[in-house]
Amino acid sequence: MSTPLLDVRGLRKRFGGVMASDGIDLQVIEGEVHALIGPNGAGKTTLLAQLAGQLRADAGSIVFAGSDVTRLSPHARARQGLARSFQITRLFRSFDVLGHVELAVQAVARHARAGSPSPARDRGSVQAQAREVLAEIGLEARAAASIDSLSHGEQRALEVGLALASRPRLVLLDEPMAGMGLDESRRMEAIIERLRARTTVLLIEHDVDAVFRLADRVSVLVSGSIIASGPPDSVRQDSTVIEAYLGDE
Repeated sequence: MSTPLLDVRGLRKRFGGVMASDGIDLQVIEGEVHALIGPNGAGKTTLLAQLAGQLRADAGSIVFAGSDVTRLSPHARARQGLARSFQITRLFRSFDVLGHVELAVQAVARHARAGSPSPARDRGSVQAQAREVLAEIGLEARAAASIDSLSHGEQRALEVGLALASRPRLVLLDEPMAGMGLDESRRMEAIIERLRARTTVLLIEHDVDAVFRLADRVSVLVSGSIIASGPPDSVRQDSTVIEAYLGDE
C-alpha cells in the first residue's frame, strides 16, 4: 500500500463509561474515496471530529501528509489541507449562495496571510474561485439565491462546497446524503465522484448502496473499533461485517 495521506494509529476517546474510539487504526490513501460505515452509535462522527480537531483524542496519533497533527487546532489542520463539512445552519442566512462561498475563500486567504485582511484587488480572484466551487457542486445557477430558498439537497451540496473553498488535500464528509430523496442522492453521488479528480475524500454515509458504488476502499466501525477495511467487494463479503452490520441493512 502507498504511504497514507492520513495515518491514524491507536486513537482513543472516552465519554464517561463509553469508549467512543477504541484503539482505532485507519489509513487513507491520497486520491481515493474512502468510506467509513457502521451502525448508529458506532463512533463515526466522533472519529471525524477528532480528525478535524474539534475533539481532542485521549490517546493515539493522527499523521496527515507526513506531519503529526494530533494536537493541532482545527484551523491549523485546515491550513495544512484537512477540511470538514458542516451543517449550513451554522452560517449567515442573510448571505446568498455565492456570498457564503466567497466568505469561506476569504477566510482561508486571511489565515494564509497570518491574519492580514484580503486586499480589495483580490476581490475578483476570490469571486472567480467561489464560482469554480459552485460549478463543481452544481450550484452555479443558484449563485444569487438565499439559503432559505435552497432545497435540502442544495443545502447539503453547498455544505460540501464550503469545505472545498480551502482547496483541501483531504475533505471529511459526514453523511452528505442524509435526508435526501433518490434524485438528490444521485446528484450528491455525482458531486463526490467529481471530487476524486481534485481531492481525497473520507466519507461517512448510511446509504450502503451509494457507498459501494463510490468508494475505492471501505472501513467498518462497530462499537468504536474498525472491524474490517478493504476494497468494497471484500468488505461486502466479510462474514464479520455481515453479522455486525450489513446483515441488518
